[in-house]
Amino acid sequence: MYISGPFNHFHGRKIRFQILSKDLGIEAKEAAVREVAKLLPLPELLSSIASIKSDYITRQQANDAQLSTMVAEQVEQAHAGLEAIDLSQKAINGIRENFLSIERYTLLLIK
Repeated sequence: MYISGPFNHFHGRKIRFQILSKDLGIEAKEAAVREVAKLLPLPELLSSIASIKSDYITRQQANDAQLSTMVAEQVEQAHAGLEAIDLSQKAINGIRENFLSIERYTLLLIK
């Protein structure tokens, strides 16, 4: 079915996104299979699945904690940056008012 008009462009993007998403899903599954094959090259090693799973969970939790810390630091830095911008804006406004006062005073002296 051909869609004409302004929505045709968006429809094409949606289809490309769906194809890309499907491809990424397939790639992720293939990568997972490769990882399991690497960890368990012999059938006798299947008994170590619980240990491997525990190791992955521990590493995932450590990664999550590290990521949370990094995000919190970024938020803190962004907040500090916004405060610095606010202080700078207040200083600029104060300087502007001082210049206006000087200009008014100068005009009074000239008259």
